[in-house]
Amino acid sequence: MLEQCIDLLQQVGEAQLAARLQRALAGPPLHTPADHRGGTATRMYRLELPTVERHALLGAILRADELNLATSQTRQRGLGGFVAACREFAQHEASA
Repeated sequence: MLEQCIDLLQQVGEAQLAARLQRALAGPPLHTPADHRGGTATRMYRLELPTVERHALLGAILRADELNLATSQTRQRGLGGFVAACREFAQHEASA
């Protein structure tokens, strides 16, 4: 999902925010449980953004949705899942 968000951020001209997500993706993935199914595309990464950047991410994904933008993996199903995930992330309280 991070790769797809980076693609969408670049499409709407949010290069700096895309770079922040790219740095998270370049870091080590979180621990994968032994019973986890899925390949490298399902790895999870820590993404810590201040509130203003989380809201900027949501705004950019909403813009991408309004413009009917897509990535190679969202062309068929649309951005509904991205919008929901980004909305939840934007509303999440930053951990101390």
